[in-house]
Amino acid sequence: AEELADRVRELEVLNELSSALLSVRTVPHIPRIVASALEQALATPTVVVDLDGASGATIPDRVSVAAVEPTADRVSIAGAEPAAIVVPGGIDDGARAVVEASAALVGLTLTRLQLESELAETERARTALTGRILEEATHERSRIALAVHDDVLPLFAAAQMKIDTLDTTLERDPSRAGELTEGAMRAV
Repeated sequence: AEELADRVRELEVLNELSSALLSVRTVPHIPRIVASALEQALATPTVVVDLDGASGATIPDRVSVAAVEPTADRVSIAGAEPAAIVVPGGIDDGARAVVEASAALVGLTLTRLQLESELAETERARTALTGRILEEATHERSRIALAVHDDVLPLFAAAQMKIDTLDTTLERDPSRAGELTEGAMRAV
């Protein structure tokens, strides 16, 4: 019963840890959250989450784990090597399983944060590109409008004047209608 109670407590710690890591938005918060959870689960004050992989890892306001526990055990954080969780040596298999599961959760959290960062960067680039595309489209519409105004509209105005002349001429001198129709067609 006592062993079962220990396992339930360890699972509760892992559940709380996974919930806490899901809400983490920056890497610097991870070591304190994980160390605190493991210190509670393992009943030891010397747990260090070493995200840099430095051998003399410390937590602020604490001494180096190596100085306290010369037989410290490093559990690698998958996907973030040489990062590791450093715990006192000689822990039992159940405690080691909790540390390994915690290391996996940290690895997943680091991967999630990296992917979120890449997604945010992609979104920023997409937004900038969309802005540039809209700017270029506006510039191109302005260029086309200016070209239509300067080049095409005068020709349409001339064609309209020729058609007006054709209409008037048809009433007065129908024999010139063919000649004026041809000129209006050329203008169009």
